Amino acid sequence: MRFYHRKLWVGAVLPALFLLAGCESGSDPIPDALLGPGAENALISDGGKTYTLATTWEPSSEITASAVIGPEGGVLQFDAHSLTVPALAVSEPVLFTATLQSGDNLKVDLSASEADSGGPVTSFLLPLSLALSYKNVKVSNPNRLVILWLRSDGTVEELPSRLDRRQKLVIGSLLHFSQYAMAMD
Repeated sequence: MRFYHRKLWVGAVLPALFLLAGCESGSDPIPDALLGPGAENALISDGGKTYTLATTWEPSSEITASAVIGPEGGVLQFDAHSLTVPALAVSEPVLFTATLQSGDNLKVDLSASEADSGGPVTSFLLPLSLALSYKNVKVSNPNRLVILWLRSDGTVEELPSRLDRRQKLVIGSLLHFSQYAMAMD
């Protein structure tokens, strides 16, 4: 019986020692494949809720679109996505820019500046609507899709979002510009 325990100990401990011997401070991080699917896309809100960034079927190229929209309102279309500025959301003509980031996740950078002076516009009189299409997104349950505000401090906040199943859109309301992403809760 003693011989069996020694074999078990040697068979279990020696491989672990070899693995540890190969580890160094500052070595490569654990591969995402070992952490489980989607681990590289996990985000945690400041409230502790976990989200997973939506992944596209094919990596996208960066796409940027701009439009001057005034007090009458309007729509900025970029790829299959859009930003709707309602009437009276701005008091003067504003240059709106949306950049769909390249990569596997659906992330959008939004910015706005005064059309005349180029000065930054950071807030709006009425909420704007950001509509992100999930037609090219890997998703098993669209009801779990939301739009997240990716704050510059690394935290995230879920926007009030609704689903348009007919057009395959997730629509969120926002009052300021930053970086946003589609995610699953």
